[in-house]
Amino acid sequence: MALKQKPTIPGPLASAAAALPQTTPTSKPTPKPSATPRPVGETPNVKPINVGVESTDWNVFLDGTLVQVASGPQGVNVTPYIAGQLPTTDNENPTGIAILRTEKGFRTDSVDSVAAASMTGITSDNIQYYKLKLRKYYPGGEKAFKLSYSTIDKDAEFQKAIKRAINELSVDNFQAGTRYATELQTNPKAVLPKPLYDFDSYVTSRQDIPSPISSGDTVSSLTKEMDAKAEFDRTVKQYVGDPALVDKLEDLREAYWQKLHKEELLRDSFRISTQDITGNTISKSTGYAPLSEQDRTEMRLGLIINGDKKAASIGIKGASEEQLEDAGGLISQGYSKLKATAADYGIRLTSSELLNRVNRALKVGGVTAGLSASGIATGLEQEITTIKQSAKAHFKGLAPYIDNGLKVSDITSNFQRMKEDEMGLVEGAVDIYDDDVQKAIGGPDISSKDDFLLGVRSHFDWRFTPKANEAAATFLNTINKAWGKVG
Repeated sequence: MALKQKPTIPGPLASAAAALPQTTPTSKPTPKPSATPRPVGETPNVKPINVGVESTDWNVFLDGTLVQVASGPQGVNVTPYIAGQLPTTDNENPTGIAILRTEKGFRTDSVDSVAAASMTGITSDNIQYYKLKLRKYYPGGEKAFKLSYSTIDKDAEFQKAIKRAINELSVDNFQAGTRYATELQTNPKAVLPKPLYDFDSYVTSRQDIPSPISSGDTVSSLTKEMDAKAEFDRTVKQYVGDPALVDKLEDLREAYWQKLHKEELLRDSFRISTQDITGNTISKSTGYAPLSEQDRTEMRLGLIINGDKKAASIGIKGASEEQLEDAGGLISQGYSKLKATAADYGIRLTSSELLNRVNRALKVGGVTAGLSASGIATGLEQEITTIKQSAKAHFKGLAPYIDNGLKVSDITSNFQRMKEDEMGLVEGAVDIYDDDVQKAIGGPDISSKDDFLLGVRSHFDWRFTPKANEAAATFLNTINKAWGKVG
């Protein structure tokens, strides 16, 4: 029986048809009535397509010579691809055409030919690279990929993945070529925005999908000695201002490094990380968290302010009040502010007590949340509030006035000026801590003016003041008038 002849198909379909094997039917088929092929989409292309040669005829992207097919029937091609015609009733799955870049333009070829040529460039040395890059193109999914990746064979699933990638890059190139051909119609000098893909450049551009990885390691957050000592010096500069105020600075610097290093060695952590097939990382850790910056800052501040017994240092507690106020650091600013507040509210605080309060106010892990201006202000306001509360407890009669926003100094200033005038002293000679002033405001009620002056005049020294002489002269004058000796 004579072999049935294949129909003549234009373009690359002719070579694909010629590659089909000749078969001899086992029985005579039932003859079908002749029918004119009906196009599913546009009229099939009849223009020959140049195969395997470079072209710069971009019109083929617009005139129907090349078309994009959505997908084949029954999933023969489950993704879009490029062909020389749209599907028809007698050719429901047109042969795929590959579009590849060239130096000056593009070339078209059958997908099978490009796949075969691409396979020759893949060796046992690089096949695993290609398989990983084409992982998502395996028709059989992840299971097929794993079986393929376990060998260096060019298995059937790998070959299908290559063809799917070629179809996808051809669609990408077709869309880019269509946009460029459209632009050329209005701008003949237009330049192709980006080169088209060839197989290797397309594979290289694919994002790697990480394989599952498990690892375990011991994590130690150890600070180098030079870094620890440098951060200590920075803290001294920032908080104190003048390093000369820190007693035995070098010994304290060494003490900080030793203390920090010892603490960090106790905080080793063991971590196991597992990366699943989708690239998500799951970590499990056992151990202690590393020292935070808050912990480290508190450690440094404690040494700078209070010193260290092993280093035989007293920190900055040996500095005078004037030195601390003039140093210019954060401690100096806080010290001056709290000292002034204590004076305004009649509360006596020693230099050591002021430093302790400043330490609490500026400590990162204490009442503040950091070294920002707002954080520092919050810490100082907290300490100022405690000073006000102390004043309310000490001067019970002034509590309502303090609650209404008055400072103790607002109330005592009049008593201070009265005593200065009464004792013949210069302005400012009597402060809020003066015994007479404290007595005037220390009871359940504030002293009257007359009671206060009587208290002042009861001092022996008052007898030698101009006010005492004036009072004596006035008294004598009054007596003389009473006895008729004067006037």
